[in-house]
Amino acid sequence: MKFCPRCGAESQAEAAFCSKCGQSFAGPIAPMMPLQAPPPAQSRYPKKKGNPIVGGVISIAVIYALFEGCNSIVNSKPTPIARSVSGGSSSDRQETNYEPPRHKHVVFKKSGTGISTTERFDVSDDWDLEWAYNCSNFSDGSGNFQVYIYKDGSMSDEAGVNELGSKNDGTEHLHGGAGTRYLTMNSECNWVVEALSE
Repeated sequence: MKFCPRCGAESQAEAAFCSKCGQSFAGPIAPMMPLQAPPPAQSRYPKKKGNPIVGGVISIAVIYALFEGCNSIVNSKPTPIARSVSGGSSSDRQETNYEPPRHKHVVFKKSGTGISTTERFDVSDDWDLEWAYNCSNFSDGSGNFQVYIYKDGSMSDEAGVNELGSKNDGTEHLHGGAGTRYLTMNSECNWVVEALSE
């Protein structure tokens, strides 16, 4: 066994060079280079110094805005729209439903009882039929409510309403082309219908 005169590592007796540092056992001793850390890598982007106060104020403003926005969504209530359906007890006459604000306006509204045909009204291609019925005045408190839609004098392909129960309301979103419509209601109940169009 031999020891390297340069680094002191142990090597085989017949070795011509140190297995650790590569020093020749036959020649002069080369000085050891001190180990150095590599230089730090340069960023492609220069560092920008910002004002920490401005950054803190902006962060607080963003957090506050997010909090207030979420809080207003959680605590908000849609605009109430009341539908009045006559008949039955006084508590049955007024029903309140919550709906989002409308972008359409009422082009036709009618209420009644039994079978009825409306006058003609014009709608755009995208229109809504809102309806409600209350059968509390009927013999067993339950009845049928049907709405048929007519376009250009014949029954339209647009879906109408066919309900059976004590009371209900809803909205049909219709896309049967712009034009003139009229409705026929078939029911033993009290009802109200509205057509809304752009």
